[in-house]
Amino acid sequence: MDLAEKLRRLDGKSYGAYKSIKGRYDFALFTLFIEYVQGDPFASPSRFRLLINKRVEKRFCDTSYNRDAVADFVLRWCATTLQQVSYSMGSGKSGLIHIDRPGQEILRRSACTVGVDGQLTLRFSVGLPAAGRRILGRKAAKLVCSLLPDFVEGLWQHVQSSKDQLANHLYVNNVQEHIRKQLVEHDIVAFVRNGSLLPRKSGDSDKPLANAIPFISPQDLTVTLVGPNGEVFVGMGIPRGITLICGGGYHGKSTLMQAISRGIYNHIQGDGREGVVSLPSTLQIRAEDGRSICGVDISPFLSKLPNDKDTTQFCTVNASGSTSQAACVVEAIELGVKLMLFDEDTSASNFLYQDRRMQQLVPSPKEPITPLIDHLPAICSQTSCSTILVMGGNGGYFEVADTVLMMDNYNPQTVTSLAQEIASTYPTQRLVNTAKSFSPNLNRVLGFSFPAKMKIRDRWRIDVQQGDLIFYGLDSLVCLSQTKLLKDALLWLKNHEGCETNELAEIFDRAVATKDLVAFSKFPQGDRAKIRGLDLLYVLNRFRNLSLGVNDKTLSD
Repeated sequence: MDLAEKLRRLDGKSYGAYKSIKGRYDFALFTLFIEYVQGDPFASPSRFRLLINKRVEKRFCDTSYNRDAVADFVLRWCATTLQQVSYSMGSGKSGLIHIDRPGQEILRRSACTVGVDGQLTLRFSVGLPAAGRRILGRKAAKLVCSLLPDFVEGLWQHVQSSKDQLANHLYVNNVQEHIRKQLVEHDIVAFVRNGSLLPRKSGDSDKPLANAIPFISPQDLTVTLVGPNGEVFVGMGIPRGITLICGGGYHGKSTLMQAISRGIYNHIQGDGREGVVSLPSTLQIRAEDGRSICGVDISPFLSKLPNDKDTTQFCTVNASGSTSQAACVVEAIELGVKLMLFDEDTSASNFLYQDRRMQQLVPSPKEPITPLIDHLPAICSQTSCSTILVMGGNGGYFEVADTVLMMDNYNPQTVTSLAQEIASTYPTQRLVNTAKSFSPNLNRVLGFSFPAKMKIRDRWRIDVQQGDLIFYGLDSLVCLSQTKLLKDALLWLKNHEGCETNELAEIFDRAVATKDLVAFSKFPQGDRAKIRGLDLLYVLNRFRNLSLGVNDKTLSD
């Protein structure tokens, strides 16, 4: 009995009878796997996997990032088309078809994958039709056995007729991959191509702002990089070291910083930021009042706390702004981050800087905090970790910055010499910590068991079984699908107890490179998107029941 006939015979039966259609079905153009059937029309929709029998041309599938770009191209058409053909056929989610929709970034997603042989696999959800809790079998047959084949036929025609657009989509992706590989050899940590459009449409839209001012590099920071076919790309190269971005309010400081932060991803043509590329291990560091910290050596930044609280293996479930940011810096270095981003607006002011007047009022014996400015040169020289800071009201960093950029109406100007002259003319007279080394203990070992259940609250929050909450300000996540993979990966970590935290990030990155993203889930899901091992460990460090071993001692917050 074929699937259409099976569905028609279910017409009028109790919704639970849909369970009988689970399995494999062969169509002319594709093979359908119904992997999960919902038990109720109001429950989470059924999960379908579809393998298209025809193959994408091999020239489009020769590298992993090409395959990811092909999948992204296909998925964008699928999301738009399914939204148009999907409609309510009864109660609850009946008749609704959903597939993960890409944003401005080209990300590997479990919703669509391309094999090395060019085979396309789609994963999506379907609300099987019902009236109340009675099966609408004829409508289900039309949905699955008529609309779905028509959709696949349309998809394949799109792939065949849009090869030029597909080739251009891959080219835009390849250029960004190619440029990213050249950053280190040019001794730069980020590249912003001339003509880039950095401002976004609004605070809740990641699309480019209409009529935005194109970015033009200052002459002395201009570098020329080469594309995959020998093309020349000209733009601003931010050198290794300490870079300060300053300027008046609303002149583009944070906009530039945000673009650099998102430069870890490749962007689609027309986004405006497809010419912005950053080191893969870039991380924004912010204050996080109330976060959990476990076993982090923050002693370079904080010492002699009241009640003689140990800061070499610091633990708390309710960190302050300064302790949270100090811990984040040490954790970032532990994970091998090569570019840290700081924005004055999201930082603890006493962690960034203490002026001479405050030092006089609260002298060293009473002030346990050694601010970032005193350690930054040593951090950059000893760890090869560069720093970009956005500063609108604090000129103290003029004294340590290697490069100073001033944003003027979204146009960058190099003002390093002027900033140094101002620093010389108007000395701060603050007392500087003369420590020339930065050597916190970075050898923490995972030793804990994660709860069996977690629930995602939103893109930045995960509830766990005990009622505790993992919360984080991870700017590098761009969609909910990444948070869902993050939850899967946190549970996956329970098989890697005894590993050092920096090793865990590398282990996860290797696993992502060699496995399908659904491999991290107990059940295959079509709404997962790639994350970095760095992202995973960033969130792990904020888990309230975390237990880490340091120097053969077990710590718990």
